[in-house]
Amino acid sequence: MLETRLWIKQFRVDRQLTQQEIAERLGYSHSYISKLESGSIPLNNKFLAKFRYVFDVKEFNAPHHNKVPEQLFQNLYLSLSQRNKQKSEYLLSELQRLLPISQAAQVSFLFRLYRFYHATLELNITEAKKLLPQISKNALQLTSTGLFLFYKSLAHHYIQTDQLLSAHKAMEQATKHKQGEDMEYHLFFAMLYSKLNFVSESNKHIEKANQLLQSDFQIAKMLQIRIITAINLLKTHEYEQAKEEFNQILDSPYHKDYMIKTELIYYYLAQIHYAQNDYEEAIRLLRSAKVSEKETHFTVKYLYLTAKIFWKLNREQNALDYIRTIKKLASNQKYQYKTLLLELEIHNQLYTSNTIQLLLNKIIPYFKDNADLHEKYKCYGLLQDICYRMRMYKQSADYLKQMVLIKEKTSNYILKK
Repeated sequence: MLETRLWIKQFRVDRQLTQQEIAERLGYSHSYISKLESGSIPLNNKFLAKFRYVFDVKEFNAPHHNKVPEQLFQNLYLSLSQRNKQKSEYLLSELQRLLPISQAAQVSFLFRLYRFYHATLELNITEAKKLLPQISKNALQLTSTGLFLFYKSLAHHYIQTDQLLSAHKAMEQATKHKQGEDMEYHLFFAMLYSKLNFVSESNKHIEKANQLLQSDFQIAKMLQIRIITAINLLKTHEYEQAKEEFNQILDSPYHKDYMIKTELIYYYLAQIHYAQNDYEEAIRLLRSAKVSEKETHFTVKYLYLTAKIFWKLNREQNALDYIRTIKKLASNQKYQYKTLLLELEIHNQLYTSNTIQLLLNKIIPYFKDNADLHEKYKCYGLLQDICYRMRMYKQSADYLKQMVLIKEKTSNYILKK
């Protein structure tokens, strides 16, 4: 890809327009356009958006001067799309070596975009968060193909961090730039709908991804399909089938080579054993997950389930020890709130007016902003129960109505705040 500023200059020359004429049509000064083309001042999203609107430009697309990075980028995209961990990391390091500071800004930006894509596939939330502000700032410089990659990667990041409304908006943007079928697009939609507990909608996208897999078989995509299928089986309480799927994935000789997060599979298996009251096995699996987990966002989830299990086993002190650790990590706001409610329950302080205020003023607004209908439903269920116990029957009935409304939204796949 040629730098966008050079593309704009070529666009002007091809149409026999002067810098003054471009300036007048866009509402800028002649000196501004001159400095922009020469590289004296940086491009910004406001200018690019106006340029696209005035001249009806769909994308800034031009050939790349540097053939070596271009070929490496193509190879990197292929290896990333196939989730080939070893090859992707090698190509990223090669690009890092070949791209000096003096390299064109657009090429460096593209490199950061691919690093972000790689980080989201690896579920490296820390790195993805660091890269995101830089990429978002310059996203309008991308071609339609680049924007599709950006938005679907962004959606994947938001799915993993439980920002479900933002994830849905990013997938809507990806849809606008999608050209032809893309298996990963359907996989990410399947993940999103699964997190939203829209299991039947999730399964529709899994079915579509399976159809595409028939004509373009990739081990990584096959494993990803099986993981989402198993998660949906877990959500519909088909525990033995889900357990079989997860264990087969762990037994596969390929999962470590294709960016499959083993720790999360242990976590899902722990959830199954927890649901089946097999607490000792659940704790064993959670220990396996925690021992190699590098991301605190996921560690908090494992610790929360461990604390719940110890509370179930009447080991109050153990549960409170894990709760203290979760608070120290100060990561994953969703599970920080869930942990807070668990702590109140352990201390027999859950059924109070203070909890009502906490739910109404902080916790429910958080889940509402992130379109987490499942957690929002559970919060209203808790409110309904607290009010009933406190003989606040009218309020209890009102919260029961809210639960019914959420159920209707879920059954009709309505995703709104």
